[in-house]
Amino acid sequence: MDTFCILDCCYSGTAIASNPMTTHVLAACGSSAFARSRVNGISFTQRVAQTMRKLSHSGKISISTDEIFNAVQNETPRGCYIPRFSSYNGVNPIVLPFHITSTSTPPSLGISSSGHTSSSSLGPALHSRPLSQLPSGRETHVLVLLVLEGNPKLVVQDFEKVVENLPAKFKVKITDAYETNESAGVFVRMTLEAYARFSSSVELDALLPVIGPSLIRTT
Repeated sequence: MDTFCILDCCYSGTAIASNPMTTHVLAACGSSAFARSRVNGISFTQRVAQTMRKLSHSGKISISTDEIFNAVQNETPRGCYIPRFSSYNGVNPIVLPFHITSTSTPPSLGISSSGHTSSSSLGPALHSRPLSQLPSGRETHVLVLLVLEGNPKLVVQDFEKVVENLPAKFKVKITDAYETNESAGVFVRMTLEAYARFSSSVELDALLPVIGPSLIRTT
């Protein structure tokens, strides 16, 4: 499991067993400084929480720990030491998904997958409804579009094999696929966690959040 630790105090060092997972540590300051418990009436962890709330309203549905550190560092109050950020073991970024609670419009992304270079002019906004309007107890997924260049049937077959080998918890499912000019357009749904993880390394075009099965009956 990847780990993100937030320390409301100074950071002096970490002993971590060798493993392929990523560990990130965000601390109020380094070992050479002394972290006051509160500056301007709030603690370091409260400052981090305030920063993350602002970031959650920026239109993104996920954010990396590096972005969190940069934002916290830029908003460090006068009289506070610069926060300390350290990374251990794995090289993969840690990306945290936000709960979709308000209408948001993330930046339009290009599209690629599994080593296939692609391009698309399709960039609709990702819209959502307030959480109170979502059906209770039903998980929200993200519907994305991938354009796979090459022989349409072959690239879709290859992508199906990739999906079969993904962890079941990501609930990645191909909902439909169509042939286009020298490529294939594939619609895929997945959990917010899966979208957050994959979008850190693969460019995905998020269409909209979806709930439950397709409303179109298939025969």
